[in-house]
Amino acid sequence: MKLHTYNTDLYILPETSRERHLLQVYRDNLKQNKNIVSLWQFSDVKGQDWYGKQFLEIPFGKDFKNEILSLI
Repeated sequence: MKLHTYNTDLYILPETSRERHLLQVYRDNLKQNKNIVSLWQFSDVKGQDWYGKQFLEIPFGKDFKNEILSLI
């Protein structure tokens, strides 16, 4: 799993189906328990190592980084 932050936003690229499943469960939990919306996005920036891959974007989610790392 790769993580990247920009300002207060958190971007997470799952590298396995297990990581993707864990992120989906985490995403559902965020929405249900904390009313935080996250989005699955596709990278369209050519030359970037995430290009063409789907990642999870959590606006204002920088503070969740350690929590997400503990899922692994």
